[in-house]
Amino acid sequence: MNRRLALAAPLVLATAVVAAGCSSSGSSSAGGSTQNNAASSSPVKGGTLTYGEIADLGAGGFDPYATVAAPNFGYIEQIYQPLLSQNAQGKITAGIADTWKQTSPTVYTFHIRPGVKFSDGSALTASDVAFSLLQMRDKGLDQAQYYTDVKTVTAPDASNVKVVLKAPSASFLQVVSNPTTCFIVKKSWYLSTSSTKRQSMTNGTGPFTLKSWQHGAQVTLDANSHYWQKGEPYLSSVVFKVVPDDQTRLADLEQGSVNMMWTKDPTQANQAKSAGLVVGQGGASRTVPLDINATQGPLANLEVRQAISKGIDRQEIIALAVGGQGALSLNMPPGAGGIKPTAATPNFAYDPAGARALLKKAGQTNVTVPLTYSSDAAFALDVPMVEAVKSQLSKVGINVQLHGVPFSVALSQALSGKYTGMLLMPLAYSPTPSGYLRFMQNTPQNVTGAQGSGHGGIVHELSGWSLTV
Repeated sequence: MNRRLALAAPLVLATAVVAAGCSSSGSSSAGGSTQNNAASSSPVKGGTLTYGEIADLGAGGFDPYATVAAPNFGYIEQIYQPLLSQNAQGKITAGIADTWKQTSPTVYTFHIRPGVKFSDGSALTASDVAFSLLQMRDKGLDQAQYYTDVKTVTAPDASNVKVVLKAPSASFLQVVSNPTTCFIVKKSWYLSTSSTKRQSMTNGTGPFTLKSWQHGAQVTLDANSHYWQKGEPYLSSVVFKVVPDDQTRLADLEQGSVNMMWTKDPTQANQAKSAGLVVGQGGASRTVPLDINATQGPLANLEVRQAISKGIDRQEIIALAVGGQGALSLNMPPGAGGIKPTAATPNFAYDPAGARALLKKAGQTNVTVPLTYSSDAAFALDVPMVEAVKSQLSKVGINVQLHGVPFSVALSQALSGKYTGMLLMPLAYSPTPSGYLRFMQNTPQNVTGAQGSGHGGIVHELSGWSLTV
């Protein structure tokens, strides 16, 4: 099925706070929220921003190559940077590499910006970049799926990195400019530091460096004194106060113990606005595909899958589960090449009578289907969605069994294609279609002994799921 909702995420700030850039572009922070100036049009140098964060780091900690936990990357991208960058319009711009050129459809050369240093004061070299790209391809638990097209990476000298792809890729530059899919580390430090210490120590080229981590309670980042962007970061430090409960986090904001928070709950955003707080549009949205494994059980029957599609009232889910903050799309989000459904889209309109007729025609009038979703606190607002799906499909004779599992488990199932029934797997918004296509068309393969490089592969996509049922 893989029908998607694109959801926006409000950002709430205390009115007295000037939040000045928590990344090289001043637009990214943990939780995917955008830093805005709430009290002044000009950044103010110094000070500490206390951010109300929904979740602590999970497995893998601060090691960017050893984690698939979504909350981790919001912290890590403050410390480790991608090779290139993207501006507010999504255009690829210079970053650690100040120039680059494509000499053939499969060959790229990146010139490393002079003067870039790691937080320990040592200079960044092309060897560090080459090592990082290969490490992500060969051992990155989350990144490997994006680098399967990379054939070779070499550093012909101290300032240049040459990348040769196996085949032309429309998304390669997007991958190496995305702060959540590319992280450059210091080769000698990474190799000489134990895997345990790398999870609680950092040495990146980004605007901040790790000062302390009180597990389950607080993360404190200090400004990187060796940061290559002169005059940045504006803040002296950022404190991430971990407060999983939404209402407690909002209360902390109202009382002034935190200066900023991010919420997925439109109701809470309206509550904050009523309390006189500044509510802005966050810099991130999510797509929520409902994937179907059509290789076994009742879902192997096309008419059952069509009945499920007709039996889901997507507009009701948007209205009730996410407060109207969503848009319908057949594949990718609107604005990223997504196809907007119309009245003529097959099996898309809510039609419970049509769903029951399809089940009767299939000879399956009492169908039971499992639906797996992420049960972590960070995904609490997904619960109303799956409960709405369960309630809606029960009205047409389909019993949905809900199975809440940790996000890491759900992600592993999504990447390997090994799940039963239906799987709700939210994805971060990507500004270009190529990012989604690259993610979805990777062939599952064994990467460093762990299954899971890719979201299904095009063959599995056709045999295992149904994009247009």
